[in-house]
Amino acid sequence: MNPKNNEKETTTSKLLLFHKMEEQKRIVFGALAVMVFLVAAVFCYVFIRFHSIDQQMEELRTQTKETLAQQSEYQVVESSSEDETLAGASEEELPVEETKKTVKKEDEIVDDVRVYLTFDDGPGPYTNQILDILKKYHVKATFFVIAQENEKYREVYQRIVNEGHTLAMHSYTHDYSIIYASPEAFEKDVLDLQAFLYDRTGVTCQFYRFPGGSNNHVSTISMKSQLPFLEEHGIEYFDWNVDSMDAADPSEDPDTFIAHVVENVCSQPTSIVLMHDSSTFTTSVDALEGLINRLQTMGLRLLPITEDTDPVHFIEKKKSKS
Repeated sequence: MNPKNNEKETTTSKLLLFHKMEEQKRIVFGALAVMVFLVAAVFCYVFIRFHSIDQQMEELRTQTKETLAQQSEYQVVESSSEDETLAGASEEELPVEETKKTVKKEDEIVDDVRVYLTFDDGPGPYTNQILDILKKYHVKATFFVIAQENEKYREVYQRIVNEGHTLAMHSYTHDYSIIYASPEAFEKDVLDLQAFLYDRTGVTCQFYRFPGGSNNHVSTISMKSQLPFLEEHGIEYFDWNVDSMDAADPSEDPDTFIAHVVENVCSQPTSIVLMHDSSTFTTSVDALEGLINRLQTMGLRLLPITEDTDPVHFIEKKKSKS
């Protein structure tokens, strides 16, 4: 073998190996450069974002301080104005509305306003749900009931009484053609219902609501002619001065229902609210919790009808001669 050829091949191999190592070094350095660039880019992005967030927080702090300062200044001015007004007049000089809160706007807290929630036509499939809501909010109401002879309702009548609500009479059948067929038919309906409820609960009911109200136009007899009969049996009748309209518009949404009732109870010191407890008119059930929450937030007193409650009458009783 020629020594010169061997030496040439060895030199060539060394050159190839050198070039290969140089190429690998370039690849490694290139990869390192890319990594350094990426790390630097991420660091710059994080730094820019952090700086931006810090600026936003500083602006928010500044706005908050300015808002608080404005509110504080407004409260001081308002308080000073009220103090000056009160200092310039004695309690006797102020109007009644200033010395004692009665009826105010619906978004303000009010005092000395009584609201009687009343439910007609029960018991029915939703009565227990109504009772559950009343119990949750510690509210007592009044139930003008009919005679449900199905035994499953026996416990419902008793629950109304046991939980402190007022059990009152509406009619035995709620069938106008039977109730108002004659004065005798009306009297029988009332006494039959009173006896029925006594059998179910042991309570002799003394409050009554005419089906359709005392001024209804479907009766064939005079409502006023029946008042002496009720009075003779110690029965007081109640109409209403706030109609929830749940029977007039069964499709009314709860928010509209609540707004309507609140607007009306805020216009008078005592409100007897007509609602229904039946499978036909469910708006009162759907809106009840929201209504109670709203009325309690306003500071209104929600009460059951008692012998101390001033009745609302659509027709007036004849005054007895002295």
